Amino acid sequence: MKLLHRFFGPHHHRNAIHNLEYLQSLLSGRPFPVWAYILLTRKCNLTCSYCYVTEDKLKEMGLSTPKKEMDLSELKYTVDKLASMGTRWISFFGGEPTLRKRELLKVIEYASKSKQIFTQLPTNAFLLKDETYVENLGQAGIGLIDVSLDSVARFDASKKDLYHREEVFETLFRGRERHRYGIKTNLVLTKGNLDQLTPVMDFADRHNIIISIRLAFRPPIKPTGWKEETDVFFSSDPEDVKMVDDAANTILQRKADGIVTTEPNEYYHAMKRHVRGEAGIWKCDAGKHHLTIDSDGAIMQCSVLLDGLGTTVFELDKRYFEKLENAIEDNLRKCNDNCLAAAYFCSRHYRNNPTSIFAQGFLEKL
Repeated sequence: MKLLHRFFGPHHHRNAIHNLEYLQSLLSGRPFPVWAYILLTRKCNLTCSYCYVTEDKLKEMGLSTPKKEMDLSELKYTVDKLASMGTRWISFFGGEPTLRKRELLKVIEYASKSKQIFTQLPTNAFLLKDETYVENLGQAGIGLIDVSLDSVARFDASKKDLYHREEVFETLFRGRERHRYGIKTNLVLTKGNLDQLTPVMDFADRHNIIISIRLAFRPPIKPTGWKEETDVFFSSDPEDVKMVDDAANTILQRKADGIVTTEPNEYYHAMKRHVRGEAGIWKCDAGKHHLTIDSDGAIMQCSVLLDGLGTTVFELDKRYFEKLENAIEDNLRKCNDNCLAAAYFCSRHYRNNPTSIFAQGFLEKL
């Protein structure tokens, strides 16, 4: 259990220092980023139908893209800054983060071993066919490898299926035996892959993989250049509502039968309300207890809001929320009812209901 190992592992003196920073932030009463995304790049080697955060998609919508990518020293500085604020979990994100193979390994090793922060790698995994590189990730101390899996059968809308990548999972399973990292898979439900819900859950269950299941959703604040993919996203039409209801009920039944998801039951009940267009389902607090750092160091409220907050990690301090509160709250008023991002839903739910996290069963797999 590398997540608990980060707090109670063998390097007690270093753990104590970093846990003290976390506890000081917690006791201060100020918002602070318990977990954070660091985008290594906006570039990606895929063009998934439901994704809109990559460099190419941003350009299609007429939006600006980062002019540079932080180098390794800047990435380490970012980890230092977050650690000093109490951050205990960092996801190294993209784009596709494995496109920066060297920097990714080095910054994971730095965060994991020097700062005792739990590290997560969300990835499409096409570049993890290299067993040597997976071995290097394990040696660097990666805590969780999070592989998108939208289908067991061939699924060309994202290519994130077993058809294109079956050997990747075998490589990851062998690495897990040696390094004890967790493996998670992320299933994004669209109109095109609902029939794959049960096969993907079966695959995850059979191979001791944590699974996250969520709907594809539109940008919470739509840019003017946004173009809708009509065969991807769900609407409040009765036919779509029934599809989402059936999917949510299937997931809830499988959870009752013992399958492990990162999302609590409440998320899947919220999913049914969200597709109906109900308001006030949940209260997001992205920007308060989570931050995203773009590949150039710009501070973003979350990974799916496409505009930054007008500052950078190099200007960040422990009182960031006081300075950014108006912009953060203004964004939340505009975006909250348009979004059901699983990571942010779970973050708030488990912080407000801490005992609930132990009932889900995924901590034992980390």
